[in-house]
Amino acid sequence: NRLQDWQSYMFFHQCRQIFGPTVNVTRVASCETDEDAAALRELHNAQIAIMSPRFLLHTTPDYTHRASSDKKYNFFNKPFGLRHWLEHGLNLPHQMHQLSKTIVVVMDPDQFLLRPFAQDMTHQDEAWQETSGFTEVKRGQPMAAGYAFGGGWIRSLNVTELLELQPN
Repeated sequence: NRLQDWQSYMFFHQCRQIFGPTVNVTRVASCETDEDAAALRELHNAQIAIMSPRFLLHTTPDYTHRASSDKKYNFFNKPFGLRHWLEHGLNLPHQMHQLSKTIVVVMDPDQFLLRPFAQDMTHQDEAWQETSGFTEVKRGQPMAAGYAFGGGWIRSLNVTELLELQPN
């Protein structure tokens, strides 16, 4: 998707500006075909990898289709692509001991950074909701941005249909 390619380029560029060349950033992208994955790798190598050797690309299968159905659900790519990267890119759970102090930040390519992340939000001035009582990101204690669109979408969600579509 050319729009996501452009958004990813901008995201990597922002990471370079904010964090410098030493931060690890991986784009996880689902591709329908091997040819799509090869073209994306070529684009990544030509435009992104030259910014930093730590700017990586991990391609995954397309998780929007299920063999037993003609239905497509685009939003399966994010959770199943993330799982694919954790298992095949980071080799989890086998390499867990090497990554025990690693913090993973999951972002969409259309999200932009203004400054580095804070691991401890105790003394931050941002308006954020502390519903869990936790103010620090650490093992077993994840944090996330607030979802400001409300819950109206969930009423139209057919969970039974989603379970039928779930990739293996």
